[in-house]
Amino acid sequence: MKIYENSFYHAGYDSKDSDNLIITLTSRTSKKEETFFGEVFFQKTSYDVIYIRSNVNDWYVGGEFKKCLQEIGKIISTKNYKNIIAYGTSMGGVWRNMRDLCYQGYAFNFSSSHLEYSCRL
Repeated sequence: MKIYENSFYHAGYDSKDSDNLIITLTSRTSKKEETFFGEVFFQKTSYDVIYIRSNVNDWYVGGEFKKCLQEIGKIISTKNYKNIIAYGTSMGGVWRNMRDLCYQGYAFNFSSSHLEYSCRL
């Protein structure tokens, strides 16, 4: 289900009535992605997932991102998730974004070789 879309950002939601929510953010890329980061993997799980993609490689700091987050917040506020887990790499793993997205749960930032951050919020 589409949550938000404009020329800067696209957010989608896949609900499976889970107690756990995964929020994914795409990494920096030189081409416009057709799928969301982790989409193929998370479709095989029982988690609810919110997918976020930046079409402009702005590190999720553009003014339009706040509008996207507001729409995502509307979805989250209707559920009583036990855990909200943010998942991203490169541009999608910037700690500031993870902190803003996770109201509760864990935030992880993966680089290509190791776990850089692991915080309990």
